[in-house]
Amino acid sequence: TVMIDMDLSAPWSYKIITTDGKLIKSGTANTNSLSIDLADMSKGVYFIQLIMDQQSELNIIKFSVVK
Repeated sequence: TVMIDMDLSAPWSYKIITTDGKLIKSGTANTNSLSIDLADMSKGVYFIQLIMDQQSELNIIKFSVVK
């Protein structure tokens, strides 16, 4: 599980992407914090792209799943 805390009042969304650009998961949040379950993901390196208002990219975070 990964926890994301944002200081935003507007809804925001996320995408989890592989290093070769394949979309694995996506979702939206209407609160400042979000918990994403990674239990079904394979071992490897991924990126979480955080997006506000469907257009403005806020951040990209690189992370690894280790099992």
